[in-house]
Amino acid sequence: MTHKEFTTAYAKKMKIKEATVEKYLDGMIEVMCEEFEKGESVTIKHMGRFYCGYPKYGSSQTKVFKFTPARKIKNILGWG
Repeated sequence: MTHKEFTTAYAKKMKIKEATVEKYLDGMIEVMCEEFEKGESVTIKHMGRFYCGYPKYGSSQTKVFKFTPARKIKNILGWG
């Protein structure tokens, strides 16, 4: 699903304008990026935990990005 397909489907499901969906998604991503820049994680109910930072082990100075899906998504994927 592309970004456009997602925003269209979400707008239809919530019965709101696509422009409103775009505004909220942009704001959500902006807040998440601000938290990642501070080394913080972001947890979204029923979605999971997003994290951007340095690994706790090894000598790598390269940041990593991780996503740990919530139980609901794990079950959908057959991981739970």
